[in-house]
Amino acid sequence: MGKIKSDVLNQHLRLFPKENEVLKPFLFNFDINYGRRVDVNNSQFSAYILSPDRLMRDGFAFTEELLLVLSSFQRIQPRIMQAIEKVLDTSPFKGRVDPLTYFLVSGDAGVEDWTNKYLTEHPQARTPIPLFVDSLSSNKNDRWFIRNQLSSRLYTRDLFDYQLPLDGDLFFFGRKKIVDEFLDALRKGQNRGLFGLRKTGKTSFLFKLVRTCDDLNIAKSVYIDCKRPDIRTLDWKNLINYIVQEISKKTGKKYASVKDPVKNLMKLLEALPDNLKVCLIFDEIEYISPLAHLDVHWRSDFVPFWQTLWSIQSEMRKISFVVAGVNPFLCEVDLIDKTQNPMFGIVRPTYLTGLSDDETKQMVTAIGGRMGLGFTPEAVAYLHMRYGGHPLLTRMACSYTNQSIYQQGATRPVPVTDKRLRVEQNEREEDLHFYCRHVVSELKEFYNDEYDMLEMLASGNVVDFNEMAAEPGWVRHLKSYGIISIAETGKPAFRIPVIQKFVAAERSKREGTREPRTVIAQEKRQEWLARRRTNILHDLKLLLRSISAKQISNPYKSEFLPEADLLQNIKLVSSWQDFSAFINDINKCLVETIDIINGKGYFYGSFKMVYPDLFDALARIRLLRNNADHLRLNAQVEDGLKSYLLRDLFDRPVSHFQEPWFLLQQIVLDELFSSVQYEIARIE
Repeated sequence: MGKIKSDVLNQHLRLFPKENEVLKPFLFNFDINYGRRVDVNNSQFSAYILSPDRLMRDGFAFTEELLLVLSSFQRIQPRIMQAIEKVLDTSPFKGRVDPLTYFLVSGDAGVEDWTNKYLTEHPQARTPIPLFVDSLSSNKNDRWFIRNQLSSRLYTRDLFDYQLPLDGDLFFFGRKKIVDEFLDALRKGQNRGLFGLRKTGKTSFLFKLVRTCDDLNIAKSVYIDCKRPDIRTLDWKNLINYIVQEISKKTGKKYASVKDPVKNLMKLLEALPDNLKVCLIFDEIEYISPLAHLDVHWRSDFVPFWQTLWSIQSEMRKISFVVAGVNPFLCEVDLIDKTQNPMFGIVRPTYLTGLSDDETKQMVTAIGGRMGLGFTPEAVAYLHMRYGGHPLLTRMACSYTNQSIYQQGATRPVPVTDKRLRVEQNEREEDLHFYCRHVVSELKEFYNDEYDMLEMLASGNVVDFNEMAAEPGWVRHLKSYGIISIAETGKPAFRIPVIQKFVAAERSKREGTREPRTVIAQEKRQEWLARRRTNILHDLKLLLRSISAKQISNPYKSEFLPEADLLQNIKLVSSWQDFSAFINDINKCLVETIDIINGKGYFYGSFKMVYPDLFDALARIRLLRNNADHLRLNAQVEDGLKSYLLRDLFDRPVSHFQEPWFLLQQIVLDELFSSVQYEIARIE
């Protein structure tokens, strides 16, 4: 049994002795450490702080104490929720009690129905556990009553399934470093741009910026949603007028209005105290720019609008700007329609990418714990690997698992392992395809060439991707958005594999093929093979010369490749027999030679460490050679080959492909060619 702290007994409960009966069911699972009467928003109630026992902490992932609100009024009203929010923001409750969950005890018999309706209308609200006073009195001897009430409330609400921007701190995770950078810029009156893929949390970030600016008195911030029809349809002068009115509302400062909106803005800013700054935050900036499709007047209005704001900022250091959207084009080009871009050089862009490992862990474990989902460290690592920390994709993936567990009728709390997530992966990601389309839609619209490159990489066409990526400008946005990474060697990789899967599937659908990987067209294969043979031989010689010049361990002990004629004479593959001959020859040329010269231990030891990318390509060749008969018989293959085939064939069996033997030849040669490029880059 729990205990009531002596000062709560001797002080608060002496004044409100009837509350003793109400507290009894809580004592089976909690200590009562604090209690006082509060009067906020014309709402009077008792506020207690409860400390959960180990059973409660383990079962519901409580790491802090909980608030208990006890109101004896016979009718519950919305103002009590506002009052609770204020109480949670004051001492000793702030930073001490759980921010997500609290008990709400009321004298209103309809408190549960009322709370259900309130949560429907306020989906971002904390989770109250509503309890009728009389039910507590009648269950004062039931040690499971409170636990059952928690289970029924916490385990039925899907906290992951929320897709709108967050207008409060409750479910806002991470981004602290970028928030601090923006706040520091606004203190100095500097401008910033925030860009990123759809649903990365840009609007939630801006709402956080507005709240923090107001709380810390850094600036009076005016948020402008440019996609609103009543905003984007305004011409530039009427938008200036709108901004003047919003600044006046936010600052409480009046001004003598004249017909000229620019003069009105200047007069209003002049009237503000010297220590008062104003920040204009433009969200979805594309809608009032030369990129606008709906309101074409902004193609001509954009320049005078920003010329005006920039000129006023130059004269008066009281105002700064934050612009946000998907497309940083507006900050990157120096000319728009042969006129100097007034935004160029005055707005420093920042890209909002996925959450970090730690931020993903914080979000998944904090929300999941309240729903009876215990994500293991391995499960969190898998989620971060698979969804790149993208907030929406991660949350919706977790929501899918929650619904799956609910449908199975499992008793919570339930451990969620990486094994479970991997088993559910294909079905779950079919559900996520809609969100993936939304994430990359504007990338496809505004950066068509870069989207084509994304398709190349997603479909396994790494060689062509690398040729285009040699010009850094082609991949700058893809890297900045956090979709892909490029190693120092030039090796590309998707940072959000589910996006890779979606983009490859969309390409297959568009081209009317079931192949997720790009396969060289039949009429182009001879040309492709000739080019690939020549390039591999040439670049292998270049690699060996570089190794010799740098005096690095040479796996072939020469600047020339032994058995090079085997590689020079390889033929196109169209059958199992062709593939068997091909893989035997290339294995003898490139892999067996290393074993013969250095001994077998060298290949998996020194060679693997010094030349990791070339090792990866040659290990594929060795495994395909050693397991060729297994492939032919469609039997079990060894784990190493399984790993390669799952990666190379996008989790599909060899039998899925129409021309599997040529496809395997294409993969072997393309991966070999790319690996040599990466090793040359590493050495140089």
